[in-house]
Amino acid sequence: MHVVVVVEEVVVVVVVVVVVVVVVVVVVVVVVVVVVVVVVVEVVVVVVVVVVVVVVVVVVVVVVVVVVVVVVVVVVVVVVVVVVVVTY
Repeated sequence: MHVVVVVEEVVVVVVVVVVVVVVVVVVVVVVVVVVVVVVVVEVVVVVVVVVVVVVVVVVVVVVVVVVVVVVVVVVVVVVVVVVVVVTY
């Protein structure tokens, strides 16, 4: 009878240890997956922000270049008109 009780206690302890190990492994796997997902999402967000900033900078540079070209053309036309009017 004593041997049966000890075997039952050993079986209970083994089952509890197995359950605890399985729970710990599942928790570790879930934590690792969550960390990987968070890191991937952060990298994607950083890439998107960098792309948006680059596009905005390019658009601003293009607009500034167009404005400068238009101003230069207008100034040249005005100077030519003034020179033509003054000389004739």
